[in-house]
Amino acid sequence: MVTQQDNSGGPPVGRTEDRRLLTGFGRFVADLDLPNQLFACLLRSPHAHARILSIDVAAAQNALGVKGVYTAADLAAAGLSDMPQTKMWMPAGPAVPSRPLLATDTVRHVGEGIVFVVAASLGDALNAAQLVEVEYDALAPIVDMRAASEFCFDWEEGDREATEQAIAGAAHVTSIETVINRIAVSPLEPRAAIGEYGSSAGYRLHVQSQGVHHIRNVLADTVLDIPRDRIQVFTGDVGGAFGMKVSAFPEYALVLYAARQLGQPVKWVSDRAEAFLSDTHGRDQIMSVQLAFDGDRRIVGLQASKLSAMGAYVTGDGPEMATNQFAKVFGHTYLVPAMHVRVRGVVTNTVPIAAYRGYGKPEAISVVERLIDRAAREMGVDRIELRRRNLIPEASMPYTNTLGKTYDCGAFERIMDAALQRAGWDGFAKRKSAAAARGMARGIGVGLSLQMTMGIPKEISEVALSPDGAVVVRTGMQACGQGHETTYAQLVSDYLGVPFGAVRVEQGNSAHLPDGVGTGASTGLTVGGTTIYRTTEKLVEQCRVQAADHLEAAVDDIVFNKGRFVVAGTDRHVDLFELARAIEADGSGACVARLQLDSNLETTPNGAYVAEIEVDPETGATTLIAFTAVNDLGQVINPALAEGQIHGGIAQGVGQAMIEDVIYDAATGQLLTGSFMDYCLPRADDLPSLLCATEGIPTTNTPFGAKGAGEIGAIGAPAPILNAIADALGNDGFDMPTTSEAIWRALADAGDQA
Repeated sequence: MVTQQDNSGGPPVGRTEDRRLLTGFGRFVADLDLPNQLFACLLRSPHAHARILSIDVAAAQNALGVKGVYTAADLAAAGLSDMPQTKMWMPAGPAVPSRPLLATDTVRHVGEGIVFVVAASLGDALNAAQLVEVEYDALAPIVDMRAASEFCFDWEEGDREATEQAIAGAAHVTSIETVINRIAVSPLEPRAAIGEYGSSAGYRLHVQSQGVHHIRNVLADTVLDIPRDRIQVFTGDVGGAFGMKVSAFPEYALVLYAARQLGQPVKWVSDRAEAFLSDTHGRDQIMSVQLAFDGDRRIVGLQASKLSAMGAYVTGDGPEMATNQFAKVFGHTYLVPAMHVRVRGVVTNTVPIAAYRGYGKPEAISVVERLIDRAAREMGVDRIELRRRNLIPEASMPYTNTLGKTYDCGAFERIMDAALQRAGWDGFAKRKSAAAARGMARGIGVGLSLQMTMGIPKEISEVALSPDGAVVVRTGMQACGQGHETTYAQLVSDYLGVPFGAVRVEQGNSAHLPDGVGTGASTGLTVGGTTIYRTTEKLVEQCRVQAADHLEAAVDDIVFNKGRFVVAGTDRHVDLFELARAIEADGSGACVARLQLDSNLETTPNGAYVAEIEVDPETGATTLIAFTAVNDLGQVINPALAEGQIHGGIAQGVGQAMIEDVIYDAATGQLLTGSFMDYCLPRADDLPSLLCATEGIPTTNTPFGAKGAGEIGAIGAPAPILNAIADALGNDGFDMPTTSEAIWRALADAGDQA
């Protein structure tokens, strides 16, 4: 992919992880085999909604190689609790079903676990699972959220009265009803877990995660009801996560329970078909949104009413994604004097919804950007000029919008102009004419992007000097492909003045630190990096005192410079590792610092994207011809890693906009897109060369000016694609994904109306 980098800031350091990961030496959960290990599988429900009348496991228990067959009754007898669900905004209406580790009397989605089988080999476990006899009383499922009657929350934010008055008195109101398609997260590495138990050591869980402490806390505090120090969670390499692997899943508790029962390690690895049925999904909302303008074409009000599917059970992330995280960026990059959002969550007989890359923001950004283009068409004005008239000025930063969300810094108009220039916006008419001569409809679209990263850290970091010449960095963050080992080592080596290779980053062990929030919402650098940076500062200050004692000088006379403590005005000095060795030798302590921050680290990475597409009017087939992205990521620490994050996010945004869609059969609740034969992920030939650039405005909310990069591409990519297709068609009567069929129908509908 062709890229261009401006204002990159950081040195071109290659990823230290790549040699291990690309040569087959990565350590993923499925690669781990423990002595005396057993293997597990789940018998999953073939029904979307049914009562369980009986379960007969006798034949399975007597099958070859079987060590244990467990049902919900066994778990209840052992005192295990259900998975925790969010309690915020729960209404006083119908009870929201609690999520059991294994189904009790009712199954609520296809793929829900019913029986957990453990055997000497995976083949034995799978064979035994087929011998379990379950009698069901099938019930009618609810798949379409519009038919759902079980509301799990009704949430709103903003001034409803002021917004409704603004809309009622507006010179022009543009409205849209749109569906946000459900997404299967589909990380490269399916979920897996290995449980161990020892009476003295307690539980040990090997699992992919985005932070071991959250998994530990959920299992210890709720499911197992044990002290946190009785369970240790390990995460090695992670083959993609995208928000899904933040959460604890029932299988993680099941392998721990079975390991305790059987006295042997128990391993469970999901296959891809099982992942479609049991992993959480993303998005899945229906929105009605109104955008109002005065006579000068300035925005006066913005209102949204949303229905959000939670799936069969309400996860901890589902409501937060649909509500707070959506509202965080609903005002987007525009001056909006009145805003109101109402969200109702409903329970359906589908896989539960949880976090997915962007965490509620792509839904908000895509609908607002579509409304801006639609309003421009309706009012007969230029879409760029309409944006320019309503953008928050750079001089107004920091800016607090009417929902109380504060943007730290940004130059939205400048970023938009840079993207338009790089994309050749002014020369599009010539390219459109050339396409028309070939019988193709060509369109161009712009979309601004905005992210607000999570900013209240709970993260704890530790930085220690080892006498052997290494700096050991311990973090509760977890790399899932982002390159944390490289970035964190860059920050520490630069601050301490030690070789990059001398810094060793340790993550994925809950025993190393008392707690941690983990990686998510673009916090790997802003929260994790800042905590490590401030901990490194603390280490230097602590070592300054120790260096003063070692050099027999006053602390105020000690200066730290390029890895050495120097007595000011003299040549007397001691380097970091020499000091560490001296302290170890005299038994006076260790050169180590630990820190948890309590400051606000929230940042607002943003960008402007331009997409150019061609549509075949005969078939509706749509091709993404060009994609230009200009991003404000603040100060970029490592250009190559930032570029990779942007590319990956854009690819997932393209998938959301054009091809990805989880589909259930409305009558039976069966998953119709249960494999990659039916569920289409973006391939190399779906993506053009990406022209990516950065024009950063460094933030003061992090010590090194970085804003975060992980989600901005996924947040911003759908809107320009949708607007480009609307430009080609002359209307936007379609929803995501913009498959050939969807666009062909939009063309047909437009023809019928004409």
